Amino acid sequence: LFLGVFPGTGPIAALVAAFIFRVNKAASLAGALAVNTWINVVTFPLAIAIGAFASGADPVGIGREWSHATSPFIGKTFIAFLFHRAILSILVGYVIIGCVLAGIGYAVTFVIISRVRRDRDA
Repeated sequence: LFLGVFPGTGPIAALVAAFIFRVNKAASLAGALAVNTWINVVTFPLAIAIGAFASGADPVGIGREWSHATSPFIGKTFIAFLFHRAILSILVGYVIIGCVLAGIGYAVTFVIISRVRRDRDA
């Protein structure tokens, strides 16, 4: 779930991590796909807000910088300045969201597995 939050690269990163840590590849991919594309509409503005708060920046300003940086009508040096300034805040926001979702996913999975094992053993 943590890697799935990051747009675009989440499923690939989840598979690579699954190979490195020798864990279930299907479960890793399923977790990444469950949150990757489907909640990006929610997580991107949330990442801007959380990242701006964590870095002490203005969330509206970070969002505006991101919009300007991705505009095709701006000079390359100005894009680089805005992009580097905005990307750190957005990345921090995604990391925080990923940690929260991974923690929730872990807790839910732990409860489900514990109940299944308890019912099976009873």
